[in-house]
Amino acid sequence: MKPRILVTQSIPEEGLAALRKGGEVAFCPHPERPPTREELLGEVKAADALLCLLADSIDTELLEAAPRLTIISNMAVGYNNIDVAAATARRIPVTNTPGVLTETTADLTWALLMGLARRIVEGDRYVRAGSFKVWKPTLLLGSDVHGKTLGVIGMVRIGLAVARRRPAPTTPWLVALFGGLKNWSNTMTGSASLTPLLFVIVIVLILVWEVLGNIGPEYYFLHWIGTPWRISPAT
Repeated sequence: MKPRILVTQSIPEEGLAALRKGGEVAFCPHPERPPTREELLGEVKAADALLCLLADSIDTELLEAAPRLTIISNMAVGYNNIDVAAATARRIPVTNTPGVLTETTADLTWALLMGLARRIVEGDRYVRAGSFKVWKPTLLLGSDVHGKTLGVIGMVRIGLAVARRRPAPTTPWLVALFGGLKNWSNTMTGSASLTPLLFVIVIVLILVWEVLGNIGPEYYFLHWIGTPWRISPAT
């Protein structure tokens, strides 16, 4: 008898084909959306393996409801949705997919950066609303990306991938490094050196005030037209 593999949401067919080689694939009642707590608790009872996503809370209650479970696979880099200690106590291995979205996230970072600089979304809405009548020099005037200094805060996997995509090797860039790669050539600077930047990318992998505290509660970032953004801790 093949093991029963519970997949909490729809994933690409390529992945399902690989799973079907090793067992019988089952889904929660509505795989097009995250399962409710009741649906997940009901379906996991007969599961030998679980492929879950970040929206699925895999805690002690769920593990107790899954006596046949032998492995948990999280389709994500993070795994804070899983009580790893509780799974380990039951000798259930937990796996994730580290690194699979590093380059993709860097692509999206540059897409957002370029979209903001050139006001792409704003321009799209302007045209769709029928507001465009004739071109004029000041209409939706954005900012050039070339020639700007790139600042990366959090020079780890994604930060490195973003830096590799800078428009040209000659583009000046600075790095504010908090943890991670300690020996990243000689491009590291203190956060104070980022103050005069005209173009800043902020990459914080865990967005909590404790992390932002590394750059000081009163630190200023300049966005692409020079307007200061103030970051202050929550009160």
